[in-house]
Amino acid sequence: MQDMREDNRYGIDPSKLMLNIINNVKGLNNVSSNLPVSEEDNPDLLANQWDKYSQLKSIIPITASAYLTEPPLSSRFKILGRFIVTLRKFGARLFAKWYTGPVFDQQSRLNISLIKSIEMINSVLEDQMKINSALVMTKNNYQTELQCLKNNIQSELNETKYTIELVNFPVFPYQKFNEKFGGLAEKHKEIYNSYFQYLRGCSNVLDIGCGRGVFLEHLKESGINGYGIDSDKKLVEWCKGKELQVIQDDAINHLKSLNIGEIDGIYAGHIIEHLPLGLKQLLLELCYEKLASGGHLIIQTPNTISPYVLHNLYYLDPTHQAPLHPETYKLLAENAGFTVIDSYLSEKITDDLLKIWNPGYIEPEGQEIDQASFYNFTLIVKK
Repeated sequence: MQDMREDNRYGIDPSKLMLNIINNVKGLNNVSSNLPVSEEDNPDLLANQWDKYSQLKSIIPITASAYLTEPPLSSRFKILGRFIVTLRKFGARLFAKWYTGPVFDQQSRLNISLIKSIEMINSVLEDQMKINSALVMTKNNYQTELQCLKNNIQSELNETKYTIELVNFPVFPYQKFNEKFGGLAEKHKEIYNSYFQYLRGCSNVLDIGCGRGVFLEHLKESGINGYGIDSDKKLVEWCKGKELQVIQDDAINHLKSLNIGEIDGIYAGHIIEHLPLGLKQLLLELCYEKLASGGHLIIQTPNTISPYVLHNLYYLDPTHQAPLHPETYKLLAENAGFTVIDSYLSEKITDDLLKIWNPGYIEPEGQEIDQASFYNFTLIVKK
């Protein structure tokens, strides 16, 4: 029997085979749990891995007894069956096992090693699947946190840029500018009448950049409670001289100081065009946050689709930033969360307005300014 094992005519040494299996399984147990996960990993790929693992478990039943139990001896003869089975057992024990016993012993040990190896592989695979699931969840959490961090950084950058601009912004005589080019108060009040349908019933309306207080005056006359803010000290004093409630502050800082939902209506007349793009979006987002549910934001800005307004009036104010198309303002408002209720053009350009903006204006012979052009674009949005 010893000679047969040494001869190994089939080229298989069970002892070496078992040793290799044990070493390989030990190697699997030493695999680091910090396995790299490529950027292509996603929940679909993970689900596919779980499916394959389930199929593997169904194909290979991990039960050692199913492989190692000796098959029972039986006979098809009912009467003689007992004697035949007894003779077979006796013959197997006396002759077959005497020759093949050592081989069967080695095969049994090999089978046990294989079963244990499969069990260990199964355990390693299951742990790896859990690790993969945890890695995907961790990756998703990190991506969410990273996006929040990016948003916070962008917000901080906008605020920093805004602070720098405030520090470096040259002093501009806005009171004198308003007195000379502010237009006719009577015409402004005609425009404001169409706005009050959205502010009726409000108890705390904010006028951002209230200037000479024309809107606040008309608001007060209509029985609607409100207050204004302006960064120009002289304009604030002017408004207080007319017994209007006005605070000296800039729009971004003041809105940040308010509680969420504290304001039930906001009017921003000729303000948003003074801000760079990032701060335009920040202003709209703060207005949305501080407005009560159902509250309206009314924006009035120069009508940049009018060639006359764009080329002759827009840059009359040196503090205006790059002009935006009215549809772009709608997009920015929707991006902040608002719903667009209405938008239209107002304040038709007439000779009396042209003379205010250009005191030396004389209508050229044979040329006419398009009297259908309008100076303002009005956007009304709702939270």
